[in-house]
Amino acid sequence: MTTLARCPTFRAMTRRRLKEAREARGLTQFELAVRAGTRPNVLQRIETGRGLPAWETGLRIARELGYDVTALEALFAEVKS
Repeated sequence: MTTLARCPTFRAMTRRRLKEAREARGLTQFELAVRAGTRPNVLQRIETGRGLPAWETGLRIARELGYDVTALEALFAEVKS
């Protein structure tokens, strides 16, 4: 069984959606990282498909991008199906 963290489709969807949402709000990786309380290299790793955020970091990023927790949970549910 492949975990979500190892699923290439999940990584690609996460990378694409994060970058699109960040750019749509006119934020740089650095600006979003500061707002979400994380490091810019965390966002860089996510957007290049080399990493995924911890659950708590993902929630903070989602909130800073204007999403609520249920939107992030829906993303995870979509990838699982």
